[in-house]
Amino acid sequence: MGGPTRRKELAADLRAFFAASDRRSALGLGSSVAEKWRKKGNEKVAEHLEEHRREERDAEEVVLMERLRKNRTWTKLEKPRDLTVLGG
Repeated sequence: MGGPTRRKELAADLRAFFAASDRRSALGLGSSVAEKWRKKGNEKVAEHLEEHRREERDAEEVVLMERLRKNRTWTKLEKPRDLTVLGG
């Protein structure tokens, strides 16, 4: 990793990443921090940050799809005749 100076710099970057005010800015900051540490030659830090970003994005998509599925209302014209196909 390096000396105490690099550890302090990494700690400051990680604090900024996890203390972001909203998800969008955190994901944007995460990619810039990952790129910064990749350029400095620390591939593992970049990989961990990108993996965390992917997990967050995937989890967010699952939650959104589940919310849409639960809140879906059917009109008479679009309601399928066989609801067993949809699991309902």
